[in-house]
Amino acid sequence: MRLPLELSQLLPAVLSLRLWTRKKASSNWPLRRPRSYRRRLYDAALEPMVPKVQNVCRSYKEVIDSIEKLKSSYSAFDMALVQHIREKIKNEGYQVMGICHRLAVKQRTEWLTRNQLRLKGLEFRDYGNRILKKVFEDTPLQSLNDTILVATNAQLFGKDINAIKAIITECEKIDWLTPIAVVYGSRILSISEVKELCKLPSLEDHRAQTVQLLSVPPNELISILNYHIMDTIRILDSIKDQKESPL
Repeated sequence: MRLPLELSQLLPAVLSLRLWTRKKASSNWPLRRPRSYRRRLYDAALEPMVPKVQNVCRSYKEVIDSIEKLKSSYSAFDMALVQHIREKIKNEGYQVMGICHRLAVKQRTEWLTRNQLRLKGLEFRDYGNRILKKVFEDTPLQSLNDTILVATNAQLFGKDINAIKAIITECEKIDWLTPIAVVYGSRILSISEVKELCKLPSLEDHRAQTVQLLSVPPNELISILNYHIMDTIRILDSIKDQKESPL
């Protein structure tokens, strides 16, 4: 008996669907198949020689301790990166470092921002808090480790004091960068102090005036000491002359 044309065209699709449903119970849970005979024979031959490992669930404290140990340990690559950062800061002559809280953005946006900041004399870097904590270890900036370097941060480096004003000005234009601290030399400045400094017309002129004011007391002290020294010498000469006159 010959099947109608429509039924003959539908029959291969039904058979293929039935074969596919036999292979998988669902799209997420395939049917479990027993291992091959050779594989089971191989495992049975190795079973007496392979030691049995008993899986023990670690306690919560052990898990936390292992995580802390990983955070505090540094590989040879990490130590090489730390040394590279220290040498770069020293060789490039960076005096200002702005620490900013950053948000996740696209790589293209970050790349364009890097170039814009470089035109303003700032170098954008994202080394990670773990590496920076090692960089600042045993330095005057070690206090940053537990207070500032605790979130997703980025660094802005500058070579002169005018970079402090540039950091605040440029970060106001970038919605995914928020300055939280500024370092000048070995001194840590808060954002409120930096904003007060930015109100001045020129930070370089202010620094020159500060150096001039600080140099006035030593000059006065030198002149006063010089006067007393010359007066003492004159008194000693007069005493010497008085002793020699009777002779």
